[in-house]
Amino acid sequence: MPRIDYIDDSKKTPQIAAMIETAKKTGAPDPRVVSVMTRSEVGTAWVDCWNKVLYCGVLPHKLKEMCRIRISVAHQCGYCSTVRSNVAKAEGLTEDMVDDLLRSLPNQQISHYARKSCAALCRSFQTG
Repeated sequence: MPRIDYIDDSKKTPQIAAMIETAKKTGAPDPRVVSVMTRSEVGTAWVDCWNKVLYCGVLPHKLKEMCRIRISVAHQCGYCSTVRSNVAKAEGLTEDMVDDLLRSLPNQQISHYARKSCAALCRSFQTG
């Protein structure tokens, strides 16, 4: 049983139901988190912002996911650091890549990534 209740089915708008279904497909944010966050307008806005940042834009999703995982580890969030995006996995993200990333020191270049990707990953060390 969750410590915080999920949104009641009677209070799900079509937008909220779509957000939860999208989370089930993408894997991140975790659908359970979305079911809790969408209990309020602020939480719903957060989920909307998360989806726009993570799934839209110029950077490859896999790179954004790697940065997100690195930051969650730096902040010692055992839950967030274990969540994986199905979209990133479809783009080739593997647990070996995550392990390699987490073993790298902040000042090391991660040689098998392109220069711009390496810059983003190195920046994620600085935010932790």
